[in-house]
Amino acid sequence: MANRVGPIDRIYPMQIFKMEAARAMGLEGDMSDADLSVLLTHLARDKSAIAYDRNAVKFRSPEDSSLLLTSEDLTIASLKALVSQLQDHVTTLSARIATLSEKAKQAVANKNRVAALAALKSKRLNENILQQRAESLSQLEEIYSKIEQAVDQVALVRVMEGSTAVLRKLHKDIGDVEKVEDMIEALREETNKVEEIGSIIGAAGQDSAIVNDDDVNEELESMLQDEKGEEKRQETSDTQRRNAELEAIEKPPGTDPPLKASPTQAPTDMITKTLEQVSLDEGST
Repeated sequence: MANRVGPIDRIYPMQIFKMEAARAMGLEGDMSDADLSVLLTHLARDKSAIAYDRNAVKFRSPEDSSLLLTSEDLTIASLKALVSQLQDHVTTLSARIATLSEKAKQAVANKNRVAALAALKSKRLNENILQQRAESLSQLEEIYSKIEQAVDQVALVRVMEGSTAVLRKLHKDIGDVEKVEDMIEALREETNKVEEIGSIIGAAGQDSAIVNDDDVNEELESMLQDEKGEEKRQETSDTQRRNAELEAIEKPPGTDPPLKASPTQAPTDMITKTLEQVSLDEGST
């Protein structure tokens, strides 16, 4: 029971507390007055968990610095007790009406007109009482709901009051609006200084890294000319080599001049042909 959170849920009429305590302790039947007194004393004096009088019990909430039963608490306990009584009456009347209806049906089946009329009259009377009790119960439940809503609103207002005090203190620590504006402007100026310094440092680095495009183009042109000259020389060398090979094949034996060793001429087929030509020359002599 003490685990409930709502402020109204922590208030019990004494009779309802007695029944729920007996159920929670697993007792059969009602709790005796002596046992109830011992339990109340233990919870109030030893545990400081409740405040009570002969009509109501109120459990302490974590937010309560002191635990006292107020007149509002006693009114809520009385309202709960009355709602509980009306609920019991409604349940009893509904069961009684069902029983009377069954008696009327049985009397009709037995052809007993007098008993059937008596059962029906009693049924109608109980139905009227049930309607009155149900209307009263509905009104009390609506009142209880409004009280719950009001309690929640009180808690909300208290939270808002505390929040307002916190905000007021924080604003006092921050200062007025002009102070904040001056601080923001000073921060903006210092940020701009950092950006200007960074721009100057970046510009200096770019100046030192500038490359003269004319020098680069001149060096590239020189490399291209060197490459063209090398290709030309290679083509001339290849042409001369092919011409020499053709001359060696077309001339008759014995007409070739003595071979001269060339440091750049070393193909295998040329060596073979030269050796063959030497062998022919030796044979003719």
